[in-house]
Amino acid sequence: IRMAGLTCRKKGAKQKHIKKANLKTKRFRRDVDQVVLEDMLPENEKKLLNQPLDEHKPGMGQHYCVHCAKYFISDIAIETHFKTKEHKKRFKTCKEIPYTMEEAMRAGGLQPAKPKFTKAIYAGKTKMADLEESKQNEDMQ
Repeated sequence: IRMAGLTCRKKGAKQKHIKKANLKTKRFRRDVDQVVLEDMLPENEKKLLNQPLDEHKPGMGQHYCVHCAKYFISDIAIETHFKTKEHKKRFKTCKEIPYTMEEAMRAGGLQPAKPKFTKAIYAGKTKMADLEESKQNEDMQ
């Protein structure tokens, strides 16, 4: 005869969900718009690539990929990273114009549209290099 009552249940599913939430913040990397608008500026990029020794970062903070916002242990590790699909995808997305809050406000109708910006987008100028060229042309005129 068996006694009625609760049976021992597995706890696996609950623990998996907790781990996923923790890993999201543990492996957090900077978003593409943050990287393009802040880290890829020439003065900031120099600082990131020539950091002082820091024992709390991987590889003492000496091997850093600006596009992926990631530290690596050694030169060999970062060289192999440059050949990966993940880095090549991130490098390609960093060349594009990032989505800004101002653009979101204009799309929602909360701000008036800027004709120069919309003309540039509709002309197929979606790369950062195209945007910089158009700024230089405006300065010359």
